[in-house]
Amino acid sequence: MSALLKAGLIKRRSGGYSLSSLGKIVYDVQVIIAKALEDYWKLAAIDSVQHLPEIGLNKIIDVLVESPEIKESLLRGHRVRTDNNNSNSRGGGGGMAKKYAFS
Repeated sequence: MSALLKAGLIKRRSGGYSLSSLGKIVYDVQVIIAKALEDYWKLAAIDSVQHLPEIGLNKIIDVLVESPEIKESLLRGHRVRTDNNNSNSRGGGGGMAKKYAFS
């Protein structure tokens, strides 16, 4: 319990504990992840047809995915691009940092 308090996920109230705002968000995200894992093969099938026209892909997502949160996330169409940055603030090239940008 003390680790949850320190992390800000729960708060003490009237001798009991309740979720903080951050705790509620973390809980909701865990529920969404659990739903996504239950639909792993459906999501893999969607990945295998990413080359289809958008309207066909949207229809497949609509048919296969029941969770509104997961469906919304998939239909948003985020793309991830990486930006390799080989320099650091000291001018040396010792470390390689990767930046991720979502669009």
